[in-house]
Amino acid sequence: MSKNKQQPSELYIVWQDEWSVGHHELDEQHKTIISLINLYFNPDYSNTQKNITFSKVIEVMKNHLDYEENLLVENAYPDIEEHKRMHQMFCNKINQFSKNPFHDKHPNSDDIINLFKTWWLEHIINEDSKYVSFLPGSPPYFTNLNVRKMAVPSIH
Repeated sequence: MSKNKQQPSELYIVWQDEWSVGHHELDEQHKTIISLINLYFNPDYSNTQKNITFSKVIEVMKNHLDYEENLLVENAYPDIEEHKRMHQMFCNKINQFSKNPFHDKHPNSDDIINLFKTWWLEHIINEDSKYVSFLPGSPPYFTNLNVRKMAVPSIH
């Protein structure tokens, strides 16, 4: 098996269709970020590879957050300021990690797992679901937000 391709049973996060926000580009960005997170946790990666992957995850996440915020502004999402505040809190956490490269330390800390799993997945599943009815072409089943509230899966 290649170091860059993990089998579904080895993935830390497996995309679930019910996490979809009903917007193709946002869903594809979410899937890309999840794939990068899974690469980061690849047990065959050296700390150097993990540092490179971590930097890529951060770059893609920040680009995604900018894209999402612009889309929400364009579509007059009423809670945009709160959503931006959550993104800023996340970026602050990212910046803390970015200032402290791992080098020889083991990078699979609980803090990294919480950053990627708890914040990121909870945000997609429970926060991003709140804006879907404001996006053009949103399927009708996305408008009932109480149905969309889901538990975040565990990471192995």
